[in-house]
Amino acid sequence: MSTRDTSPSDSILPWLAEAALAGRPVEEVLAGFARRLNARGLGIGRAYLGIRLLHPLINARGYIYRRAEDAVRGEDYAHAQMPDDYQESPIQYMLSRKVHRLYRALHGAAAMLDFPLLELFAAQGYSAWMAHLIPFTLAEPALASPAGAPEGAAKQNEPFGFIFTLCCDRPEGWSKADQELIESLLPSLSAAIQGRIFATFAQDLLTTYLGGDAAQQVLQGTITRGKLRRLRAAILYADLRGFTTRAEAMEPVELVGALDRHFEALVEPIMAQGGEVLKFIGDGLLAAFPAGGDHGEEDATACRAALTAAQQAMTNIASLAQSDTTAMPVDIALHLGDVLYGNVGGRARLDFTIIGPAVNMAARMEQKCQELDSALILSGEVAARLTQLTQGLPPIVLRSLGCHHLRGIAGERELFTLASPQHPERATS
Repeated sequence: MSTRDTSPSDSILPWLAEAALAGRPVEEVLAGFARRLNARGLGIGRAYLGIRLLHPLINARGYIYRRAEDAVRGEDYAHAQMPDDYQESPIQYMLSRKVHRLYRALHGAAAMLDFPLLELFAAQGYSAWMAHLIPFTLAEPALASPAGAPEGAAKQNEPFGFIFTLCCDRPEGWSKADQELIESLLPSLSAAIQGRIFATFAQDLLTTYLGGDAAQQVLQGTITRGKLRRLRAAILYADLRGFTTRAEAMEPVELVGALDRHFEALVEPIMAQGGEVLKFIGDGLLAAFPAGGDHGEEDATACRAALTAAQQAMTNIASLAQSDTTAMPVDIALHLGDVLYGNVGGRARLDFTIIGPAVNMAARMEQKCQELDSALILSGEVAARLTQLTQGLPPIVLRSLGCHHLRGIAGERELFTLASPQHPERATS
């Protein structure tokens, strides 16, 4: 007769409740859960947790605990790159048929190895396998999908949830009571993990739509309209030349694909240099490189980072033109100044961005690119700072474009560009 306590009202439930309130990492919760079951003699040799994410690049994340290693290993699955054996897996079977519970004996007369994965587990010495699908819902969509929506639009409204699988490493497997005990604990385990996953959803979504620093500001409570702080930054304003004309001749799907490829070429170098992409404006974007407030070396560092990002972005666009017939040239303006950074908008719909005369200056400078036949224009403030950081760095040679009136800005401003061949030639005309 077993001496195991099979009542769930022991230390496991309070521990799961504490883990939920503390928002403990998923790896810690999964490993702790398996260890506590093993302390009760339940023989958890392997535990797996799969979660669908709200992330632009990652469709789902898996966490695997193995008793032999006493550690959790994570693995991510891209949207179009699930594991090769996924279509023949019991998880795909459960998700596609909405089967919420599956149990299989892996050895003995009752064994049922109806999936290749179960054959593998049996060969590894596991005696039993069970899986539970536990769905949860997010907020209902505010708008229904319109008729004729693109293929895959409905998939966005599919329920989220967890898939738990366990492998038993005891020769006798699990009794009916063992299975019932584990099943009774899964809702509490799900609750302990769900809080952390929702926090991950929030972090991923805000970072995707606002940028890394803006996301942190919002998550830390900077959400009141009109709450802004003064920030000194190098500002990058970019716009695709000829987009309006090109757009009229392109199908909508082709147009969006072209925009995505161009923005990818622009965004990656900005982020690599520590910049924040704050806003996409039609076929353009606004980015900032924080500079601190000393008006000295930090200014120079931010301007150098903005220039490096601009040069790499232009190189990326030039490379894109080698194989992409939709490629368009990009115009980039760089300016340095003080901005206000924070929440602007209506009472129920805010934007976290930068505003101020320095932003207007960068936008007006970009409009001069075509007139001056220069893909890259720098303000006098940027030009002055680029000559300050010279120790150990290659020199930056600039060429004046003369003094010009900028729409809506008083007086004339001297504008600069890189002296040839400091930046790549235009990819297209």
